[in-house]
Amino acid sequence: MPAQQGFRTRREIESGGRGRRRAPSSLPGKSLFLTGLVVLLLMSAGMLAVRSLAVSIQNGGGDEVTQKPAPPVSVKPTENPDPFAGTMAAEYPEGVAGIVLPPAKQVGPWTPAQVTDIMAKTKQTLVAARLDPQMVEQGNAAGYLSTISEGARATVSRSLQTGEALGYVTQLSTGYTLIQQPRVKGSMTVSLGPKKELVVGADYVWIYPLDGPVGDDAPRGPGSKLVVVHTIESYQWFASKSVAPKDTGLRPGAGKLYTVNMDCDLAKSGKLGLQRAAPGNPQNVPDAKAYDPATRPEELPQTC
Repeated sequence: MPAQQGFRTRREIESGGRGRRRAPSSLPGKSLFLTGLVVLLLMSAGMLAVRSLAVSIQNGGGDEVTQKPAPPVSVKPTENPDPFAGTMAAEYPEGVAGIVLPPAKQVGPWTPAQVTDIMAKTKQTLVAARLDPQMVEQGNAAGYLSTISEGARATVSRSLQTGEALGYVTQLSTGYTLIQQPRVKGSMTVSLGPKKELVVGADYVWIYPLDGPVGDDAPRGPGSKLVVVHTIESYQWFASKSVAPKDTGLRPGAGKLYTVNMDCDLAKSGKLGLQRAAPGNPQNVPDAKAYDPATRPEELPQTC
């Protein structure tokens, strides 16, 4: 489908193979939705003016001595060392513990044992894409690429070098590091696709506590160090007898995502960093709604 304004689509994986069908192209509607949704939580930054007091003292020949005003005292707000304090994310599981597999059941021709195995492999892909320090902090995608089908790797690898990268993986921009493990909340589902493939739905909120460069007017208070990434993705698994060998395994399918409290320019380049407020235009910290997996991307304003 044509790309919509503010969205980024993945290129289709080309079809091919002899004697067996090539798996259908993935991600015709994979998109990136950027939003700077924030809610004002700060008190006014204005300070009471300090009025100077001039005291004239007659001294001998009438010299006048003026007392200089004391400089204003700047008081910086005290920030809680826990970046999750005061937010919904404080109650979310840490890292991989937030990806809980549902009970497996028969799905079309797929047995509960097969469904369990494929969900476990999907979890490995999600961890490699969104939580592995090698990917998130070092930008090394080898581990992630090894978890998807051979036939999809070349196209996905090219996409990771573009602004589409956030649709597949999380990578921090230069100068940013994780303060703690990310918090994760969401769910996984399974269904049967039109070609009898198993489709795994992965709907998760990933909350990254970051330390890195911000502007003088950057957000302060609860959630100010958190970048929220909500991914709504699907993955496909085709039976080995129905596709070419290189197309067996997990294949990224359609999906979309939104990010909150991020630097817009960095996000559009496929990387994450904290939002930087322009002088005189202080930004705000995320609304609680942004942490909730039930919130759809279209429910949040697009401001980037």
